[in-house]
Amino acid sequence: MNFTRVSMLFLGAVLVGLMGCKPASPEAPASGDISVQIPLSENNGDINNSDASYGLKTVTLKNIETLREVRGQYARFFLAPGLVEGQLNGASPIAYFAKTKDQTYIAKDVVSLQMATIYYHMQNLITWAQDLGVSIKSPMPVGINTKIKGDEALQNNNAFYDGRSKAMLFVPYTSDEMPISVNAGIIAHEFFHSIFFNKVLGPISQKQKATSQRISDLTVHSYEGWSKQKTFIQLDLSEEELFNETYIRGINEGLADYWGWAYTNDPDFLKWSLSSHAKKRTLTKQAQVSYKSDRDIEAAVVEAKNIGDDPSMALSNYIYDIGTPYARFLKELVYIKMQHSNISLADAKRQVNVFVIGFVQDLAKSALKLKTKDKLSTQDLFLAVDEHDSGLQSKEQCELIIQYLNAPLEKADVIAAKYTCAKDFEAYKVIKP
Repeated sequence: MNFTRVSMLFLGAVLVGLMGCKPASPEAPASGDISVQIPLSENNGDINNSDASYGLKTVTLKNIETLREVRGQYARFFLAPGLVEGQLNGASPIAYFAKTKDQTYIAKDVVSLQMATIYYHMQNLITWAQDLGVSIKSPMPVGINTKIKGDEALQNNNAFYDGRSKAMLFVPYTSDEMPISVNAGIIAHEFFHSIFFNKVLGPISQKQKATSQRISDLTVHSYEGWSKQKTFIQLDLSEEELFNETYIRGINEGLADYWGWAYTNDPDFLKWSLSSHAKKRTLTKQAQVSYKSDRDIEAAVVEAKNIGDDPSMALSNYIYDIGTPYARFLKELVYIKMQHSNISLADAKRQVNVFVIGFVQDLAKSALKLKTKDKLSTQDLFLAVDEHDSGLQSKEQCELIIQYLNAPLEKADVIAAKYTCAKDFEAYKVIKP
């Protein structure tokens, strides 16, 4: 049974149909490792495959304490939660399943299906992160049907990681597309925000609080809607501070989009649930590469400061323009590593994922050292790939790096010294102009 565009109503119809597929036994308490059916992408593993559909598949939920609440080692759910002393507060939703003769559990309602699906992705993503050496606290608190006040953009059809409660939050979904709560790519995207928050944004926030400096926009979507007191947004940021804030927000979104692709193999994972955003943020290889240079962001910052009282908010859409090229670059880097190092897709992803985590850690160190007039550089990620591999890279990888580094010069159509690749024995290295 395949489905591509799935509304809540259709999910309900699928559930009704499933109940008639196989005889079901009466419900019984369940714990341990449990087989359930959830919607999963049927991507064939092609890294440029944008035609993957979603279908119902049987998976194993591991280390479940009680299936009645789908609570276990990897997730704990809250229904329409509030926030009390920095923690999610609310009742646990009750899940309803039927058990087939082959010992597979089938959700009886949409909420139960969402819970089983989210739990499955949390167990994979947490395990994935831990394998990379990232410390992730589990179980992940997850809010279902979270009610957001004061921000219409976040009240419906959204999901986000909240840094204060360290929780994943899903708001009601009202569109006629596939619910975000079963979109594996979006779940992975938001999961990466938890890594970025703990590695970069949390430490920055703590330093700023400790030194009575500004609390800049910490990128995590939750803050704008979860709290009416938008303490992270400051209206008097200098151009340098606003530049750094905007770049960090952008790189966060770009790395999160890469994470969504790396988890699903789907370069257009947004299209299933947020089709209006998909074309602009596709990770499909582009005929001509480009990225937002330092000058581009500087110009956007000046414009944002001139047109309104809240430049951080004015740049909220622009940050995705910053982020998407980085996601495309990293995806293409995986492809090059796989082809020219003769390794599997999984191994190539792991190499790039290790680099991403290292880059995030280095970004945090750089951001914490920034002085009043200091600025980060939009070239840092590309150059970090070269430094990370210490020259042990293919010609194609080196050429990909300089293609991006030289893109602003190509765009401006100016005559200037450019980055080049140089061979030293069997290794290639980026040579700065």
